[in-house]
Amino acid sequence: MRLLCFFSTFLYLFLIQSSTASAAAGLNQWIEGRAKVSSVRVVSEWDRIATNTAEIRFGLEFKMKPGWHTYWKNPGTVGNPPKMKWQLPDGWQSSDIVFPAPTRIPYAPTKDSSIKSESFGYERNVMYPTSLTRTDRPW
Repeated sequence: MRLLCFFSTFLYLFLIQSSTASAAAGLNQWIEGRAKVSSVRVVSEWDRIATNTAEIRFGLEFKMKPGWHTYWKNPGTVGNPPKMKWQLPDGWQSSDIVFPAPTRIPYAPTKDSSIKSESFGYERNVMYPTSLTRTDRPW
């Protein structure tokens, strides 16, 4: 989740910079998480944003190392779904993230439990589409 907060700051700077110049320098670059088991990047069709832009659509793409995963909005018997907390400039709001169809992630019984469990989520890569919308449209 701290990685997502980093991207909130990144997008904030992207929005501020974009009113006068290109902000493509940080887009599409993989940023490794603190635990070094996943990386994330912002994927967008735009390399700059005009001052009269009303909506910005983009995706947050996560890449996990083998054996690691992230969860779906309804993770099943274990885990928590990802949440994003944005720190946006005044006049902008974020949409909910869109969760692609998940896969089942089975868990074998452990020595402490004979119960099999499963969760729902993503292994390897997943792209979470989302958007930012301008609410103070002066035009």
